Amino acid sequence: MTAAERTLDAILKISDADSGMFLFVVNRPDRKVADDAKFSGFFTRQLLDAIAGTERQEVERDCGGKYLEGEICGLDFDPITCAQDEPENGYVYRTEKSTARRQIITMAWAGRDEVVAAYRMLKQGGSWKLDGVACRPAPQFNMSLQD
Repeated sequence: MTAAERTLDAILKISDADSGMFLFVVNRPDRKVADDAKFSGFFTRQLLDAIAGTERQEVERDCGGKYLEGEICGLDFDPITCAQDEPENGYVYRTEKSTARRQIITMAWAGRDEVVAAYRMLKQGGSWKLDGVACRPAPQFNMSLQD
């Protein structure tokens, strides 16, 4: 497994285990702001802005721009894992394109052939960060399926 794949694996596992990461990436007002620091180092600002922008659009469309008690307002899936659930047997990765500072990695659930998402990882300041997510078949956040 490459260093970028290991970083992506850590991000997906944290997202599965800690709902705070979802609240952070969609920029929910009811998140624990004190927890932002433990998640922010995994993502580029461009990706976070893209996900939060889509969340705002969904909240506006579904609930008039405000989160409503008992209603699904906003994204109804995790934009990092591209799913509502988590896999029983983990994730499988394949690096599709690679340079010293950029990797495109696809992900499938272990035991299944179908690719769930493609990710763009960028090396910044000596560490890998998630910069783009393209869920299959849609939506995409700061990335297109042609990347």
